[in-house]
Order: sequence, then structure tokens, then C-alpha cells
Amino acid sequence: MGSKPCEYNIPLGKTEIMPYKAKRPCKVPLCPNYAEEGSRYCKEHARMVSPRYDPRPNASQRGYDWRWQRLRKLYLKHNPLCERCKRMGSVTSADTVHHKKQIKEYPELRLEWDNLESLCRDCHEVVEGRKKEKKETKKKD
Repeated sequence: MGSKPCEYNIPLGKTEIMPYKAKRPCKVPLCPNYAEEGSRYCKEHARMVSPRYDPRPNASQRGYDWRWQRLRKLYLKHNPLCERCKRMGSVTSADTVHHKKQIKEYPELRLEWDNLESLCRDCHEVVEGRKKEKKETKKKD
């Protein structure tokens, strides 16, 4: 007896392959691409919506290489207190070394000791303009 085709015209002994799930459009407005399997975004936009996405070059490419790490550690060892807080009359430990003149504008001063300043996190945020300065209340003597 010969093989008898089934009602779907598939020869006996061959398995039917299920079709793939239809791709969905990327969730970014006006993006013509399709989302990756298990994602709501295409390859191009998946990186951008990731919480770890940072459009800047990596730290080493921005000038914070091993030489900077070594200098930073040495500078904090010699200047453990926040220099800005010290000028305002309080004592706070420093955890950041700040370039007085930006690396973007003065790359030649990147590793110059005189261009550095040790700051606490709050002072660094104020100096960089990410946080407004709290007005100091005058202490009554």
C-alpha cells in the first residue's frame, strides 16, 4: 500500500511546521522597523530605552583612564576634606575630584594637580549645575 496524503496535502511522515509569530512594530513613534522577539522595540531603539543607556562615550574615552584614576586616588589621599565646604566653614569628607577647568575645553590640564579640587557629592552637584545651592542659615552666637 502506498502512502496516502492527508486532507491538507502533506505527505505522511512529514511534520507540519507552525508559522512564526507575526512581528510587531517598534513602540517608538514613526519608527518603520519591527520589534525584536520578546521586546517592544527594534534593535536601534532597544538600547536607547534601556535604563543603562548613556549616549556619552565611555569614561576612558572622555579622559578618565587609569592615569586619572591613579591621580584621583592620590589627590583624595592628600586632600580628604571637601575644599568648598572648608571655605564655607564646615567639615565634610570629599568623595569626588573635580576639574576646575573642564576637560572638554582644556584637555591639556586633565592631569594637572592645580586644576583639581576635592569635593563632597553635594558640592560637586552644585558646581556642575545639577543641583541648586542651599542657602546657608546664619548661626546665632
